Amino acid sequence: MTASREDWGDQKCLTALPYICKRTNITTVQPSLPSLSVPTPGSCAQDWHAFINKCFRIYNQEKVTWLEAKRKCEIQSGILATISNHLEQAFITTLLPNVTFDIWIGLHDSKKEFLWVESETVKYVNWAPGEPSGYGTSIANDQPTNCAIMWHGLPSLFTGRWDDRNCQEEKHIFICQKSKDPTMNPSSTSFSSVLNSTLSYLNNTYRVLMKPLKWHEAVLLCESLNGSLANVMEPFTQAFLTQAINSLYTPLWIGLSNEEGRRNYEWFTDESVSYKNWQDGEPQQILGCAYMDIDGTWRTATCNTKLQGAICKLNTGPLSSHKWSYNGSCPKTIEDSSWVPFRNHCYAFHMEVILGQKEAMKKCQKVGGMVLSIEDEMENIFIWQHLQVYESQAKGVWLGMSFNPKGGTLVWHDNTAVNYSNWGQHDTGPSMISPNSCYWIQSSNGVWRLGSCSNVTMGVICKTTRVKGSSISKPAFLENTKTIVVVILSSLALCALVAVALYLYKRRWISERGTFESARYSRTNASPSESAEKNILVSDMEMNEQQD
Repeated sequence: MTASREDWGDQKCLTALPYICKRTNITTVQPSLPSLSVPTPGSCAQDWHAFINKCFRIYNQEKVTWLEAKRKCEIQSGILATISNHLEQAFITTLLPNVTFDIWIGLHDSKKEFLWVESETVKYVNWAPGEPSGYGTSIANDQPTNCAIMWHGLPSLFTGRWDDRNCQEEKHIFICQKSKDPTMNPSSTSFSSVLNSTLSYLNNTYRVLMKPLKWHEAVLLCESLNGSLANVMEPFTQAFLTQAINSLYTPLWIGLSNEEGRRNYEWFTDESVSYKNWQDGEPQQILGCAYMDIDGTWRTATCNTKLQGAICKLNTGPLSSHKWSYNGSCPKTIEDSSWVPFRNHCYAFHMEVILGQKEAMKKCQKVGGMVLSIEDEMENIFIWQHLQVYESQAKGVWLGMSFNPKGGTLVWHDNTAVNYSNWGQHDTGPSMISPNSCYWIQSSNGVWRLGSCSNVTMGVICKTTRVKGSSISKPAFLENTKTIVVVILSSLALCALVAVALYLYKRRWISERGTFESARYSRTNASPSESAEKNILVSDMEMNEQQD
């Protein structure tokens, strides 16, 4: 980058130049996660649920004491469930929406301290607030006094949390576990492909975005997918999302913020925060936005912080407007062009066909748009996000860019300068650019490329501005204008026909009236003599005087 003009150039890599470093400004310590077991081959029997190397099953047909539950699990060649980390806890919580009772787990205090069955040490706990409270002092024998249940009831805010109860007197349903059967065919994992795919749970659909985004940018990008930043209203969804994002190892924005100095954080959808999963000490930011950390807990950061992604919740109905909404609407669907709004523009994705540059220009002009131009990084991220869905159909789309030989610069098709770029490593040299070059953006990574204009392996994205106060595009407007002209001409023709009909009717009426008046003066078809006319006139006058 030159210091004088701030433009980019290429240079030999061994040339000694000053350099600039960049690092994140997030100084918080990332939580350490427990190492997970490597999944082994095999699967689980019917009614058992596989997670990594374990199989779980909830027995909710009868309530029993803790010791009876322990014995029943052993009859099934298993043990009462032991929970080793937050992911196992999250998995079990996702199984609970249809369960209505508290559940025995394999935690007890028979040795004056809490241990798992088979004397396994406790490495992870999920006690509810104020627990364990203790129901008595255990005697140092094999008969524990206090045993742990997993909460489930109303309100459901603490569902999945642990409480200690009297092992010998209380009766509850229970959950067993056993190892996977290595002889069974392995079952598919629920989160084998989180990126660029939709995730469904409890009648809701989610999508995880992995792009560098500020919070407001994440809001707009989710909306372009007909969604909104995710809200988490109960522990079941929280547990599901905790599992979904585990393999990504990066914090993700959610739809929780406090930008106006309110007393509390609120969801983007204006719903109050009833369920909370804040990490200890949070929220630290009085004004800020919330994200889901790699362990599933919520933390806060300034809303202008760039995180590496976000969680969107897809909507089935229309999106509601908000203070970050842009004015105007997209054109109506024309032919095969369906428009996607983003900020001040609308985009029509045509990945079903591969076109040359000139054909792409004609197609966009036909629907009232221009071939794609990209003004900044956020727009490039938006295009990249949507292109990844079509990666199997086309490796990229054309950019509406050309080389201006007079100025020696690149310009968009509307003659505005190219002030933002995202060239690949081998496409940055000025010697590579010429009037015979054409330019495209790669579907897999959002990087810009240049190549031959005769290359017909590209799709096309048409772009147009939002229509202020109307949703009719230019071609549609012209089509409507033609219709209006036809209607006006038809109306004029109809008026002319009505006028002619009235004229003919009036002319006939006058003609008939003239004949009638003539009959009063002529009582015969022959021409009257002068004396006869006088007699008739006198007779008429006398008749009129008699009427008066």
